[in-house]
Amino acid sequence: MRRFIKCSSILFLVMTFFLPVNINAQGSAEDVIIGKSIHLESKVLGEERQIMVYLPDGYDQTTTKYPVLYLLDGRTHFQHASSTVQFLSRNGRIPQMIVVAIVNVDRTRDFTPTNMENRPKSGGAKKFISFIQDELFPYIEGNYRTLPYRLLEGHSLGGMFSIHVLFEYPKMFQAHFTMSPYIMWDNNYTLNQTIEKMQEPMDFKNFLYITIGDEANYVEPLGKFTNLLETKKPDGLEWHYMVMENDNHGTVPLKSLYNGMETLYKDWIIETAVADQGIEAVEDHYKKLTDKFGYKVDIPENVLNAMGYRAIGEKKIDLAIEFFLHNVKLYPESVNVYDSLGEGYEAAGKLELAKKNYEIAVNKGTESGNNNLAIYKEHLDKVTKKLNDNES
Repeated sequence: MRRFIKCSSILFLVMTFFLPVNINAQGSAEDVIIGKSIHLESKVLGEERQIMVYLPDGYDQTTTKYPVLYLLDGRTHFQHASSTVQFLSRNGRIPQMIVVAIVNVDRTRDFTPTNMENRPKSGGAKKFISFIQDELFPYIEGNYRTLPYRLLEGHSLGGMFSIHVLFEYPKMFQAHFTMSPYIMWDNNYTLNQTIEKMQEPMDFKNFLYITIGDEANYVEPLGKFTNLLETKKPDGLEWHYMVMENDNHGTVPLKSLYNGMETLYKDWIIETAVADQGIEAVEDHYKKLTDKFGYKVDIPENVLNAMGYRAIGEKKIDLAIEFFLHNVKLYPESVNVYDSLGEGYEAAGKLELAKKNYEIAVNKGTESGNNNLAIYKEHLDKVTKKLNDNES
């Protein structure tokens, strides 16, 4: 069977509504693209599989690499998970990341590790894991800029699958968001599997976030599971368990992902007191994140930029220039870093240096068709006029 790939955009139509009192109003509608729909021919599963991919803002304008969040029940969770990732990353609370949603064909077949007589197609988890490892990972990591940090979101049977993967293949994902996991499947198979695995030391460097809503039949098995984790205290496994009493089985995923992301990345935000110590303290903060997550965590361009403007607002001009200069060092291909450095020099009264950096921003912005080109030109014109006025 020859492997083929089909790709199309995922669109959501933005519609404009009008009040009847304004009969002359003119409306328009445009498509908002949030990702790509890709069809892969799987040799492992013997069928075509659809995936949906969300890329972070600015992906095409950088060479940055990103963690990847994989979603089970992909069609159900793609939109809210992508929005959660976008919202939290825009506010600096988590890193930007790629989101990959796996659309279901037969979720009972794919997510269950054992076959049950009354569910004749069940028990296909091993094959599904092989599809993810041997076909999906190579495709995503071969076509997108990824970091060696994978996250998995699973709900219900998907949550049970996530726990199964964690204990059978602990290096496959580094973080698991497991909502209402149905570990009762096949006479508590997953719970018994965990008990068995815990008899020997395991090589963990993982994060596990478990949640349930108001779901009485889940309480006892998950209580046994979490008590086991509490008793055994497996090295290298950071785990959390939360009961969301105001949510039910259907609504628990949305808040779970938000809260779980904030818990995983609780140390991500750099405190103002640390930033005020200068670039060395900032670099030390990101070195600690590198040690925690196991890959090189660079200082994000937007974070350095924000720290620079905050310093200008607090009249700490030298500190602002220090941050802006470091941004130019880290992201020399960016247009905005030069404009920001120009503003730092202008605030310091160093107008010639400001003009030089505004010119770089305008030239780079012209070449790339940057959306903020008009702003960069305005800054250049303003500082040029100041210089001319000073000479006259």
